[in-house]
Amino acid sequence: MSTGVALGVDLGTTWTAASIRGGAGGAANAEPLALGDHGAAMPSVVAVVDGEVVAGVRAERAAAADPASAARDFKRRLGDTTPIVVAGTPYGAETLTGHLLGAVVGAARSAGAEPGEVTLTHPATWGPTSTQSCEQLSRPSRSRRACGRWRTPR
Repeated sequence: MSTGVALGVDLGTTWTAASIRGGAGGAANAEPLALGDHGAAMPSVVAVVDGEVVAGVRAERAAAADPASAARDFKRRLGDTTPIVVAGTPYGAETLTGHLLGAVVGAARSAGAEPGEVTLTHPATWGPTSTQSCEQLSRPSRSRRACGRWRTPR
């Protein structure tokens, strides 16, 4: 497993994409990270399947079978304290976004890359409420935030 790689993540409203840089060979250029059936992108969907929170393609499939088991477009709700009900359980937008981020970190690990740091993109129009909400993303993904970048535990 390549350790100390940098993971860049674009948690989009509809699609999530990621790239990795570094690791074996010390690659200076970022390379796309495969995130499921859609190559370098996965749907920005989170669902509860048999009591487990899942993201991406698996969540999209669950949403097709049971729309109440899934959430979409939750990124738009960062900073909003109104819960989003998924499979009968209320979640904050930060928690759902954190599960999505956790799935990306998991995909990097499955690809043999151990992220040393994770950097997230966000829209230039985000104000303090949305950017401060990113603090809470570290909980489900088991990462620690440091100046806009997340350092993953070893």
